[in-house]
Amino acid sequence: MFGTVFKEIRESLSQLYKGDARPWLVGFSGGKDSTLVASLVFDTVQSIPVEQRKKEVAIVCTDTRVEIPAIVEMIETTLAKMRKCSIEKNLNIDVHLLRPPAEQSFWVNIIGRGYPPPNRTFRWCTQRMKIDPVTRFVEQRMGRWGEAVLHLGARRAESASRAQTLAGREVRNGLTKHPDLPASGFPTRSST
Repeated sequence: MFGTVFKEIRESLSQLYKGDARPWLVGFSGGKDSTLVASLVFDTVQSIPVEQRKKEVAIVCTDTRVEIPAIVEMIETTLAKMRKCSIEKNLNIDVHLLRPPAEQSFWVNIIGRGYPPPNRTFRWCTQRMKIDPVTRFVEQRMGRWGEAVLHLGARRAESASRAQTLAGREVRNGLTKHPDLPASGFPTRSST
């Protein structure tokens, strides 16, 4: 069953790659969901003939600077392998490690501004340290791109609230509009 689903997803991605001129933006955190999505993107692009690999694809990962050294090393090593693979196989996939500005860093907010540590009801760090750097990256490319397809890994079955959030979004051609990124034309493809 998994082989059939994998083939269907890859075929869908291949059709989207060939039939939609918008560049792709792939969110990567190093977790299992984003790793699967990045792997699917690499596999799909590699299956496209070299002369047809014209689409801009950007893998973006945000370093919050609060992870333990082993996690940071694993992420940096993985991103380096992605860069090397893209170059060696002529995939036209750029890899970017983003960071929040110093004034939005975890320690400036905790010690300097007196924020409480993040918790389930006050998750200030996700927006400032992960989403905002990606938003700045997207804004820098808006003039050149106009629109892009954002690929994110999100399992509907992870939680009831996640399923409800994903179910409530408008779907068109298998894509949903991302509610938070600039220019509402940024569709999102999520894993299921």
